[in-house]
Amino acid sequence: MTIIVSSGVTSSGLTISDSELDVDYGGVLESSTILGGGLVYVPGGVTSGNIISSGGVEKVAYYYTEDNEFGGEAFGTIISSGGKQVVDDYASGAIVLAGGVEDVLGSATGTVVSAGGQENVSNAVVSDERISGVWSGYGTATDETIYSGGAVIFAAGEETDITLSGGKLDAKGGGTQSVTVLSGGVEYAFGDEAGITVSSGGQLIGRSGGDWERVTVWSGGLEVISSGDIAGFAILSGGKEVVESGGFAYNDLVLSGGEAFILSGGVESGYSASNIGVTVSSGGTMTIESGGTLAGLLHIAGGTVAIDGTVSSSAVIEFTSAGGVLELANLSAFSAVISGLSSSSQKIDLAGFAYDSSTESVSWSQSGTSGTLTVSDGGQVANLTLIGTYATSDFALAGDGHGGTYVFDPPAASVRAFAQAAAAFGASDAANVALPSATSPPAHAPFLHAVSATAAGAP
Repeated sequence: MTIIVSSGVTSSGLTISDSELDVDYGGVLESSTILGGGLVYVPGGVTSGNIISSGGVEKVAYYYTEDNEFGGEAFGTIISSGGKQVVDDYASGAIVLAGGVEDVLGSATGTVVSAGGQENVSNAVVSDERISGVWSGYGTATDETIYSGGAVIFAAGEETDITLSGGKLDAKGGGTQSVTVLSGGVEYAFGDEAGITVSSGGQLIGRSGGDWERVTVWSGGLEVISSGDIAGFAILSGGKEVVESGGFAYNDLVLSGGEAFILSGGVESGYSASNIGVTVSSGGTMTIESGGTLAGLLHIAGGTVAIDGTVSSSAVIEFTSAGGVLELANLSAFSAVISGLSSSSQKIDLAGFAYDSSTESVSWSQSGTSGTLTVSDGGQVANLTLIGTYATSDFALAGDGHGGTYVFDPPAASVRAFAQAAAAFGASDAANVALPSATSPPAHAPFLHAVSATAAGAP
């Protein structure tokens, strides 16, 4: 049995089960219930406020004539357990409850997918959706919010303005723009993305093949770059970045409270084009772990860079006037040049060089516009290449307070002033230091040790 709602007719309050109802172009079906065996076919007509459940189906389709194409429309459909809405043309404001399903092949806007509900998108256009259930498919998605318990698997297409408010996003196909990951939210990124913001409690986890740009990680947020992933222009404003084996990060900006860890097999690189490079500002830290690599240009602008890995011979580490600390724990793998060393606020920290004024020595050998700085503790020898013109008398040594030695270039000052500064560093024999220095520099941030390469909750 087939019931037809013809053009110009509005039917309301019907119950359709074990039968078919067709809403023709110009016809309207509203506030009706579709139960098991019931099919509402909408080839060009309009439905509003219908309830679909227990095996009922509503299909919003097209109607074709020789001269025209008419699209069906559905507004405010409630899809409960066992119900399904198939949208070949257009739907707005659907609510998909637990056990309900919406299949979108055309376009949909304003859909709410509740916990236990599911929306399947096949090369469709969706927007302004709120998801606490399951969303899967491909196409174009705009202004999506994924709540706690929500899970979106985006296979391919374009995503824009996505907010993870406690939910999970598997961005397998890339093409994602403007993602905000809030507390409890996790994005697993497999493709190309740009404009990602990770807030406190949020996580951005890379998977093979990802290429991200313009990532901002706020305090409490976490970004993990794993095998095959590339991330550039990240801003760590109190947040944490971990570059795992096979991961590649470039031109990071590490601000106060930010932490960047380059683990074994990971690479951090500062592209020198337009003098961008990596920058570690005051209060920020970057740790190149054993087996990790630093390449290109790195600016130390008040922060701390601790290196236990490899630094390529093409790398340049530049101190700015803001000062900072360069800690070297693996001198045999350090072959970069250092520039900008000109004040006591800029310090090279030789880890493992136990400071002793009676046995430690420093010397300088000039060669053109650069030279070699040699430091010996009576057993170990460090040879560092510095850009600039110096003399041996320009350099001072002091204990770093945790078993190593600071090397810096102090301005002219009295011997007594330097002795006071050395004492503040924890020097073992400050009274015997005879090189000039300035007042006591700021305290040193201790060397950061290895962190786990696996983020919590990663699949």
